[in-house]
Amino acid sequence: MIEMIYGIAGNSSTCELIFPKQDTVGITHFVNQSIVGNDIPESIVGNHCYAIRFVGEYTVFSKIHIVYDCYKRRGYRAFMIVLNKVEAKKKPINVLEKILELEDKYKRNIKQKSKTPEIIEIGNINTKNETIPITTYYNDETALKDFFEYNKNYKEKYETIYEKYETIYFIDETLKDTPKNPYKALQNPGKVVPIEDIIKLVNITENEPPVTKPETDLQPDTKNEKWKKWKLVIIKWKRVKIKWKLVIIISSIVLILGFILAMLLIFGNFNLFIGKKAVESSIVDEKPDETILPKDTAALNEVIETQDTTTSPAPVPVLEETEDPKEHTTAASPKSTEGGTSGAGNSISQEEIENFMKEDCKAMTIPKILDRIDKCLQYANGLNSARLNYFKEFIEIINADSLDLNKLVKFCNNKEDKLNNEFLYVIFYNNLKEKALNDDCTTKRIYQPPTIDDIENKTFQEIKLEYEK
Repeated sequence: MIEMIYGIAGNSSTCELIFPKQDTVGITHFVNQSIVGNDIPESIVGNHCYAIRFVGEYTVFSKIHIVYDCYKRRGYRAFMIVLNKVEAKKKPINVLEKILELEDKYKRNIKQKSKTPEIIEIGNINTKNETIPITTYYNDETALKDFFEYNKNYKEKYETIYEKYETIYFIDETLKDTPKNPYKALQNPGKVVPIEDIIKLVNITENEPPVTKPETDLQPDTKNEKWKKWKLVIIKWKRVKIKWKLVIIISSIVLILGFILAMLLIFGNFNLFIGKKAVESSIVDEKPDETILPKDTAALNEVIETQDTTTSPAPVPVLEETEDPKEHTTAASPKSTEGGTSGAGNSISQEEIENFMKEDCKAMTIPKILDRIDKCLQYANGLNSARLNYFKEFIEIINADSLDLNKLVKFCNNKEDKLNNEFLYVIFYNNLKEKALNDDCTTKRIYQPPTIDDIENKTFQEIKLEYEK
């Protein structure tokens, strides 16, 4: 079972994957990105509808709420449960209860762990190209029980519906002829089909004899099995933290270089040994030609003079000695031992930098935050480097007994569209902007910023709370 929340979060202005935080196996394939239209009537905000969507071998159950974003624009937030046949082998699953549990966790801001599988095989998204969405109305939620109770026969039971319709939207019948009807918010709701007609299709499917597949279809596909194994290896490698990836890569390089150096030493010494032996043997075998050397000194000098006149060898260049030989040697730079991998043990990962901006800064005072920002900037990538600089600029705005509104206005005009709402300082800024600034980043005349004594000895969370009073 895969639990997902997709849409607009509390302080967000765009639809995004709220839970789990990252999609490492492709679960966003289950999301219908264009589920609602652009011009949603304000009267629909606060209402919801249900949906069942068939994606390949999976069935996606959703509860879709029409909500405001942080700019009071209309959007949606979908709580989704994704299931396949394997999930229901032991006992049926009450999907409505699972959706309510997921909503409750979101409202209480409970940290959840992702239960996504190692790999997802979507398969064919639709069996027919002409599949379309439809909408139906239900009397009460008990009428949804059959549709939202998942068991091992679910896909076969609803096979006829699956082949005809891509998505089924379920709307409370009490909203049918009112301005609050979520049908008006859906971008492609399809035609309205009475729920009785859908149940008839289900009954027809249940009475049909089961179709048995030929034995050839049951043979394992060895190519796909091998590809799945490689996919698992790739996925597991992606989940390894960056610092461990660096350790593995550097260790591999060191081992390879060590092997090459060992081979060079072994074969180099062997060749040198062979060459030395050959030279020694040639010296032993060579005998001086005594017949050409005169025995007396006078005759020897005469031979040398004769050689000097007949051959004039090239002059041997003379090297001038320097007063201090050390001048020709290059001293090792003291920085050479400090760089490279020697300082890798003190590095800060991108995940640690983001956790600092999300949670760790809460309990820090302003001087400690500024010190931490400077350290993080040494290791941050391009994106996190920009985020840290925005954080530093925001600290300078609030680092005074009273808020500097002119700097806040400048920050609003230049940085607002670049901020990430996951970080604590951005949440602080959004709350502060709502109190102090208008939508066009001009100051509100009625706003009087609080005076905070001894601000440098207060934690970031304490300062935030002072401004939120």
